[in-house]
Amino acid sequence: MDKLRSKVVEKRVRLFEHFQDFDALRKGTCTVGQVKTVFTILDLTKVISKEDFEYITSRFCRADGMFNYRDFCAEADKDFTTPGLEKDPLLPVAMPSALTTSPGRRNRIALPEHEHPAIERLHDRICSRVKKQRMLLMPAFQDMDRTRRGHISVSQFARCMVQLNICLSDAEVDLLRTAYCDLGNHTDFNYVEFVKRVDPPSEIIRAAEFKRSSPRPSDVPPKYFNAYGTVRPIERGFPGTALVA
Repeated sequence: MDKLRSKVVEKRVRLFEHFQDFDALRKGTCTVGQVKTVFTILDLTKVISKEDFEYITSRFCRADGMFNYRDFCAEADKDFTTPGLEKDPLLPVAMPSALTTSPGRRNRIALPEHEHPAIERLHDRICSRVKKQRMLLMPAFQDMDRTRRGHISVSQFARCMVQLNICLSDAEVDLLRTAYCDLGNHTDFNYVEFVKRVDPPSEIIRAAEFKRSSPRPSDVPPKYFNAYGTVRPIERGFPGTALVA
């Protein structure tokens, strides 16, 4: 349901109206075949496997085999609205963000508990090497990623690490592969998340990026333009002295 909810937010689809087209008497139910038809119309069958579809139908089907689409739509549209908001008008509502669509965009490999300490030790070793050698990791990975999609193959990642003179064994590369392959396969390596972990930006860079992306404060007047958008005249002379005629 989290993955389906993320795709509903990403595609901005309206589920309830499509289900109502198959419910002429507005009973709030439809058949399982009609549910599959709605998912096909909304292009959601690509992200829902056969097991996921069986789980959804078994969860929202009644004893007579009819699918209760009212409850399903209320569950799937939670990220758009909050049920019962009219009873509490002062309740703050959060807008959908990147975290909302993350379950549909990312599918990480489940890591066993005993591998987490080994991954953290490997992160610390690479981070120490990067700080001592003052390496730039991102340009090396971006040379392999011509389309700038944020992912490269595992073999390209291993090649970049060899070029950067960071020696990793096959077992260590496989360990990082399980931690950063997040597209539902074992080949696409998320190097952006890897660089953020082993080479985080300093506080000065973070403050500069935040200042650059922040809007101009309203209490600071512009330097070259006045409130009407025209250019300010050049002030001649020094402060405290009379202007030369």
